[in-house]
Amino acid sequence: KKKGRKGHSEKEEKDAKLKTFFEAQYIEGLRDPGLLMDKTGYGYRAMDLKNKKMDMLNPVILTFKNIIKIDFQDNSIQDFQLLGQLPFLVTLNLKKNGVRDLRALNHDDYFPHL
Repeated sequence: KKKGRKGHSEKEEKDAKLKTFFEAQYIEGLRDPGLLMDKTGYGYRAMDLKNKKMDMLNPVILTFKNIIKIDFQDNSIQDFQLLGQLPFLVTLNLKKNGVRDLRALNHDDYFPHL
């Protein structure tokens, strides 16, 4: 294996850069501060990620577990199943994306509030 800086493999470095990129995109899209659904405090409840040229989701989005509304309009996302792990998600906009398979919406363990 090729080692990059600080003894990390090139793949580890690439994965870390990708995670940082997605994290920045998600944070930039945060909207609607207010009381959280579980009433444990205050935080952001919505994410506006329209037209960000995203073609995939990154698991770092799961750190925003209190999000209730996400707008991914005008991207190239095909697989959105990961979002089913967000326990309070009520509204999801995937208009003008590459979604072809909606079976995740029929799964009992995913998207309980959609």
